[in-house]
Amino acid sequence: MKDNQQNIEKFILTLNMINKKFDGVEILRDFNLKVKRGEVLGIMGPSGCGKSTLLRLIAGLERPDGGQIYLESKLISSNDKIVPPNKREMGMVFQNLALWPHLTVEQHLCYGISNLDKDVQSQKVKEMLDYLDLSNLAKRYPEQLSGGERQRVSFGRALIMKPLILLCDEPFNSLDRELRWKTRDLFYEIVKEEEITTIFVSHDPEDLIEVDRIYRLDN
Repeated sequence: MKDNQQNIEKFILTLNMINKKFDGVEILRDFNLKVKRGEVLGIMGPSGCGKSTLLRLIAGLERPDGGQIYLESKLISSNDKIVPPNKREMGMVFQNLALWPHLTVEQHLCYGISNLDKDVQSQKVKEMLDYLDLSNLAKRYPEQLSGGERQRVSFGRALIMKPLILLCDEPFNSLDRELRWKTRDLFYEIVKEEEITTIFVSHDPEDLIEVDRIYRLDN
């Protein structure tokens, strides 16, 4: 037990013997994964292999049927314990971006830091707007943005919280090829410059061209 705990402490995230079923269908069986601090990990595999389920388990949006998930050596998920998503210090970029139509760009960025002092919020939002080249779009709503601009808002909302881990679920799928390349390059520039531990899910190997390691998840 002591050796196992020491091994867990070497990694920012550890998944140990994870099992998950939906309606009796086995999605993950005895799944193990370890992620180092600052690592950009790509998870690749065909549709239906459990990629999105894996991210949802890590984020705390699903509970495993068996096994444990540790964040910085602390147990955050098992079949009888789950730390809620808002207590995990994780950011998530969804495939559909999940932007709210009634919130402006700057309001989206404020969402994850609403607990901070107003002056601190304003400064952080200004810095993120500048960083993502969104300053001139701060008062616009999602319907007034291009696909690439909406994508940057989604990244900004996740990044502004300074997450321990950033989870990305096929975030470039809705973009055309040229815009996809530009957005992808910006994404890798940010996570590597900020040394953000990132788990990036995709079925397209081109999206994972700059990751540190690829884990192949098959059916």
